[in-house]
Amino acid sequence: MVKSDMHSHAGAWERDKVPAIRFEGFGGEWRVETFKTLTKINQGLQIAISNRYIEKIDNSYFYITNEFLKEGADREYYILNPPESVLCTEDDVLMTRTGNTGEVVTNIAGAFHNNFFKIKFDANKVSKNFFVCFLKLFKTQRIILILAGSSTIPDLNHNDFYGMEMAFPTLKEQTKIGNYFQQLDTLITQHQKKHDKLLNLKKSLLEKMFPKQGANVPEIRFKGFSGAWEEKVLSEVTKITMGQSPNGENYTDNPDGYILVQGNADMKNGFVKPRIWTTQVTKTADAGDLIFSVRAPVGEVGKTAYNLVIGRGVAAIKANEFIFQCLSKMNSNGYWTKLSAGSTFDSINSTDLSTAVIQLASSDEQTKIGNLFKQLDTLINQHQAQLKKLNNIKQACLEKMFV
Repeated sequence: MVKSDMHSHAGAWERDKVPAIRFEGFGGEWRVETFKTLTKINQGLQIAISNRYIEKIDNSYFYITNEFLKEGADREYYILNPPESVLCTEDDVLMTRTGNTGEVVTNIAGAFHNNFFKIKFDANKVSKNFFVCFLKLFKTQRIILILAGSSTIPDLNHNDFYGMEMAFPTLKEQTKIGNYFQQLDTLITQHQKKHDKLLNLKKSLLEKMFPKQGANVPEIRFKGFSGAWEEKVLSEVTKITMGQSPNGENYTDNPDGYILVQGNADMKNGFVKPRIWTTQVTKTADAGDLIFSVRAPVGEVGKTAYNLVIGRGVAAIKANEFIFQCLSKMNSNGYWTKLSAGSTFDSINSTDLSTAVIQLASSDEQTKIGNLFKQLDTLINQHQAQLKKLNNIKQACLEKMFV
């Protein structure tokens, strides 16, 4: 997909001009041309912070920057009277040329920063959806990053961009391919939105269905329950086993050994995922126990479906779903981080854990609350699994349906 000499951009196309898989009814080799013959690019404009506005005013345009693309960006900027050359519509294709080089941005209108290229392409040869997929493939294969150089801040220049080659079929086949990936992206977006919505719902319910600091009743609760919750320390209502690491020479990658959990790296999506084994048994946890991280990052809690050996980075807690959610809430509220802040190493000891104060509802109310959050977690994990599956399908198809 790249020329044999990446830096001079000279040489012949190195791979077959026919994709590994394609839609029925299409055949023949794909055509190869350089971006110089297929595209025209404009570079954006850098505007000083002092000339940016946080509210939209007359003759102002939304200012598209690398910072805005970062997850969790909480501020939008607008600029006045930008030149025509740096304006884009939702139909245009933007691509970052510095920093996170090769990130493709579509469906956004405004004025763009000089860290972006706006790419106009020959619509008589290349369809938008196909072209966007091709750029994303270049991104995942690190081709654009290699061209941008190995400096501290990669920077893709005009010549390097124009020197890249692209293989493409007829517009009809491009449309089929582009539409297929657009449908995949729509499914991914739908599952991501549902996943995020469920996470936000869980976070809100955790705050409302457990008493706030200084209170002994929750803000909302199931019908039929009333009265104050009871304050207890964790060791009064659970059995806690602090971990002890086996000797290093007893570690193994042989699954015939005992599953070993040393820390958060051995858990994924709230469950133990076997990664390493040991032939030496020190301290143990049973299937159904909670696994609690007592070393950096302190406070992460998960579950185990396996009998296993626990190292000194974790503790095993015999507790119900209600306690699991309570500990998760304490972690999200920063309880354990504050507790470990004074230590030389980010950790807590057995006393810190066993004397942690929690508030308990009645047994029946615990069951109702625990079941609700367990159902939410199941739905969240299902969407996570579906997202992973769809993204894997997309990546595999990008590799097989392009040349």
